[in-house]
Amino acid sequence: PDDGAIFAAFRRAAELGMVVGVHAENDPVLQRLKNELKQGGREDPIAHLESRPPFVEAEAVGRAVTLAEAAGNRLHVHHLSTREGEQIVRLARSKGLPVTCEALISHLLFDDSAYERYGNLIQLNPPIRSREHVEHLWHAIEHGRIDCVATDHAPHSPEEQNQTNVWDGVGGFIGIETLLPLILDCVARGRLSLDRAVQLCSESPARIYGLYPRKGSLTVGADADFVLVDLAASHLLSNDRLHSKNPLYPYDGWEVRGRPVATYLRGRRIISEDEPVGIPSGIMLRPESRREES
Repeated sequence: PDDGAIFAAFRRAAELGMVVGVHAENDPVLQRLKNELKQGGREDPIAHLESRPPFVEAEAVGRAVTLAEAAGNRLHVHHLSTREGEQIVRLARSKGLPVTCEALISHLLFDDSAYERYGNLIQLNPPIRSREHVEHLWHAIEHGRIDCVATDHAPHSPEEQNQTNVWDGVGGFIGIETLLPLILDCVARGRLSLDRAVQLCSESPARIYGLYPRKGSLTVGADADFVLVDLAASHLLSNDRLHSKNPLYPYDGWEVRGRPVATYLRGRRIISEDEPVGIPSGIMLRPESRREES
């Protein structure tokens, strides 16, 4: 939407004490760059990255922060992927603004060398970046400047995922079932502490969206949501073990260490050894404190 619509929505969110999440990329600029690449005959996967350079994200993050500061709402930046974008979020926080951000597990585990191996299957918006941006995101996580790790789960059909022309492909792939095993593998490799992993995947998201301490904690009165994990178990991630209608993702065949054994929702086991058990029991969740600080 245009900036006027964004500002109006931000002001309404501020009145309600709600957080607004944004996908921060400058669309007119990236569309122009995309058209220039198309006209130049580019159809290869890495052209997607070249159509979305770092400043496309940084400009949009800066604009969202500026509008949120004026409107007075809380702001969450989804799937931050660049050094420049993180620096803008850091500056906003240094001014005391209520701005949070997340990184995608894919932006932490892949760099731009993945385009040659995976082709359009690795396509994300924002794109997989160069190694310098990957390492900057890890540095920001290690120093507490990134609040959570997410997936941007995006299921697509094999026909959509197997396009050879990058402009006919679609951005994103599935990731919900593999997030925790991949995070646990990062713990096993020493990139994260277990406490930090829990904070990134559970506590911080609950705080950001006003659900803490009902969610994101094991305190008395909380919902008794927890996962039992085997930190020593090594296993292969495999497409044929997934439950998505279209189980396509670039992690197929990866060996990881650390495995969820059972998942409990409100004290009742709902997953055992990767398989759902019992009847579905999800409920709609709404923020319990509309003005909780992040």
